[in-house]
Amino acid sequence: MNERVQMYDWFARMLSYPTNNTNLEIQHSVFNIHYSKISNNEYQILNVKGHLEKFYNAISNCSLSELEELYTRTFDINPIANLEIGWHLYGEQYERGEFLVMMRSLLREHAVEESSELPDHLTHVLLALGRMKKEEADAFAVKYVSPSIEKIVEAFGETENAYVHLLHAIKNFLEQQHQFNTSKYQPEVVAYE
Repeated sequence: MNERVQMYDWFARMLSYPTNNTNLEIQHSVFNIHYSKISNNEYQILNVKGHLEKFYNAISNCSLSELEELYTRTFDINPIANLEIGWHLYGEQYERGEFLVMMRSLLREHAVEESSELPDHLTHVLLALGRMKKEEADAFAVKYVSPSIEKIVEAFGETENAYVHLLHAIKNFLEQQHQFNTSKYQPEVVAYE
């Protein structure tokens, strides 16, 4: 498995509903990302790693029940911050149904097993994105993933939430991997310590 696929897998794992192994998996993912060569641009590396460190520091001492509560409060109870990217792109319009069908097809094509979440859930999307060919991944990230993450992050406003840092890390990683030139999103800079 190449490093790009692993990065997307780690991000998807950190965005999944917490389990007994979540703290260990997040620690493992943050450690591996910290030592990976994700970009030749040191500024971008520090941005991704800085946000991941803030995310990890915020959740590292949480119990499983605290993580479950945080995850549910963040993504399940708050519909404007849910992780279903089709909803952020199309709302309840017909196009969302078409997007769900397209995502299910992409998941099959890239051998991504569906969980209990809808096919457009960001965890599924990241797993598929990591397995796409570079050109396909670039277009998909710019057209669908980046605008959705922008909307999710905007939904948090000034609210302090550990998951905002994870979403910023993913967004910054997407931008450096897919070399966005048209995104209105300006990544928040966080120094890595």
